[in-house]
Amino acid sequence: MSVQDNIASFSVAHLPIVKEYAQRMGLVEKIDSALNCGMHTSPGKIVLGLIMNILCGRSPIYRIEEFFKMWDVPLLLGEGMTAEMFNDDAIGRVLDRIYDYGTWKLFSEVCIQVFQNFNVDCSIIHQDTTSVSVWGEYIPGSDDPMQINHGYSKDKRPDLKQFVLSLLCVEGNLPFHAGILDGNSSDKKINGNIITELPRIMARYGAGKHEFIYVADSALATKDNLLLMKDDIQFITRLPENFGACTKLIGTAVADTGSWQDVGQLSCRVVRGKNICASYRIQETTVDLCERKYRAVIVHSDAHDKRRRKRIAKAVDKDKATLDKAVDTLRCKKFFCLPDAQAAAKDFKQGDFHQVSFVFEEHPVYGRGQPSKKKERTAKK
Repeated sequence: MSVQDNIASFSVAHLPIVKEYAQRMGLVEKIDSALNCGMHTSPGKIVLGLIMNILCGRSPIYRIEEFFKMWDVPLLLGEGMTAEMFNDDAIGRVLDRIYDYGTWKLFSEVCIQVFQNFNVDCSIIHQDTTSVSVWGEYIPGSDDPMQINHGYSKDKRPDLKQFVLSLLCVEGNLPFHAGILDGNSSDKKINGNIITELPRIMARYGAGKHEFIYVADSALATKDNLLLMKDDIQFITRLPENFGACTKLIGTAVADTGSWQDVGQLSCRVVRGKNICASYRIQETTVDLCERKYRAVIVHSDAHDKRRRKRIAKAVDKDKATLDKAVDTLRCKKFFCLPDAQAAAKDFKQGDFHQVSFVFEEHPVYGRGQPSKKKERTAKK
């Protein structure tokens, strides 16, 4: 046997970087300590292997063993680890242990350790939800952790059943708390549940009630949610238009042209030599909601303003075309008496941007036959 027969080459690509970050995070040790299931193979290394597989494109569980046969497993996961250890039975046992322990509980414990090791700033929390569509009937069961059913589809597939993923992130995109919810869950109620649990969640990360800011979309701004956050939680959200105060704030800001403050462009993006980023102006005021005064900032975007003007101009043109067609149809119609014409004018549907005024003209109707040359022609009554 030659020396070359004992040489094998494997690809590692970007996975050593993943391994290094996992070591800094203490991922394997944390999972092994939490599960403590007495398996011959480290469950933490099984999970790390699954993460590496996902970051390489994701394989079905039954093919992960085949996937690792193409990689240097001892280098990536430690001496003694082989591709055969990633058989679907071993992976299934680890996943069952994680489910019994609590998936989000384990996830949160890992996050706490990571945030401490990397000194992650937890002062600003971002929340959002997304819907995940699935194919299949998915008959609901009483023991299911969530119900896969029809709901508001954020990926524009209302024909498919779905479940909802709720995620809390810090520093822009670092997740630290999540939940999988029923497919028809309301964003407003999801925010309410998070608000109730948020002080307890943040206490685990060493942040008190007034040491963080909760950032969410307009679903946060409901009467019930505002009352829940009244004294405990600082927040930033967009005031939805179903609040009458929203229209009043915008109207007041537009009328007060001298109070705008230019903040300019917040980013720079050039396409075909043209800067396409928006410029912003802001105006600060206060608003009373649910018997409490809040700080409000009205934001004006020139790009958004341009889009709105274009949309309004298009709507005005469409309204005029529709109204012209209706007027032409009515103009060609003849009425036998003035009251009928007035009733038709009264029932005429005016446009959203145009109004039509009516002028009534009387046209005499004469009897049949050739008119006489000797006497004046008499109209019918």
